[in-house]
Amino acid sequence: MKQLAIDFLYLDLNTCERCMATDETLKQALHVLSGVFDTLGFEVKVNTLNISTRELAKEYRFISSPTIRVNGVDICSELVESNCADCGDLCGDNVDCRVFVYEGQNYEQPPVPMIVDGILKAIYGGQPQVTEAYTLPDNLERFFTGKSGCCDSACCCGDAPSNSSLVHNEKTEVSQAYICYCNHVTENDIINAIQNKGAKTVDEVIKLTGAMKDSNCAVNNPKGVCCYPDIVKIFNHYKESATMKTMSIYEPAMCCETGICGIGVDPELLRISTVFNNLQKNGITAARFNLNSAPQAFINNTDINKLIMGDGVESLPATVVDGKIVKTKAYPTNAEIAAWLEIPVSYLEATETKKADGGCCCSEGCC
Repeated sequence: MKQLAIDFLYLDLNTCERCMATDETLKQALHVLSGVFDTLGFEVKVNTLNISTRELAKEYRFISSPTIRVNGVDICSELVESNCADCGDLCGDNVDCRVFVYEGQNYEQPPVPMIVDGILKAIYGGQPQVTEAYTLPDNLERFFTGKSGCCDSACCCGDAPSNSSLVHNEKTEVSQAYICYCNHVTENDIINAIQNKGAKTVDEVIKLTGAMKDSNCAVNNPKGVCCYPDIVKIFNHYKESATMKTMSIYEPAMCCETGICGIGVDPELLRISTVFNNLQKNGITAARFNLNSAPQAFINNTDINKLIMGDGVESLPATVVDGKIVKTKAYPTNAEIAAWLEIPVSYLEATETKKADGGCCCSEGCC
């Protein structure tokens, strides 16, 4: 079986909103691609690494938090950062964290399509890893200096050490930080209780995992509070995401991943690009594939493959919701998308971010 290594490197998963949100979008991206992994025979190994010391930062050549690498290649081709108040609070100094640049827009968490693109590029012959001389960035030096000055590694200022290496399984994805510190219950344990042991309520989760038994949260939990609200939060989030609908659009070959290139931008493509960005911001799993940049996605989807073989590429774009083709030959309207995904139309109508001069998807506005 072929191997695919995905590294998720972060400074903190208890306080930093960027790290926590990136952890969640990575899980969503893996869910979107689970069928591709199975079809192509890939075993995906997800390495979740808390970079808690200078030594670990140097070992993994860590330059900014959070970082996602696929087969050693950062999904971000450029390094952009902005001030992170959460990490600054952890160390008592000014610290910058990563900003993810995707399709000309900046995000404090990587959109699911960005992660999907990075993984597909690795599968279908992406850029090789480039090794350069490493020096610990001043930004990280300030973080480690400030954090080590206030506490030890088990302090409430951040994560307890929680580096893990897991083989990806859609049913059990990736967070190993303790939720119940008194009984060492992880998010994985809670999800396993729901999905594999049949827990239907929070009380059943607590019973099956042993969480909160003989607890002394004031001492054991870095937050100094009871873990019950966190268990409820994970339970509700998992139950919601397990029933959330997903959408994909299969598009004809275009000059780039969005088709928003050149001077004369197609308003329909601009609308769809805006819609997908807003879906991602609202936690909806949605992906776009075009024949030029993701041909294998068309092969892997049996229904789409049959559609093109029968009706030709003129049948594109084709919209798929929960594995079923719901529209062909035209992009769906906002009203159709809202109805299919059972979400408010307002999710799709957030203010668009103005593109840089040149209107191009290229970083330099060159085409």
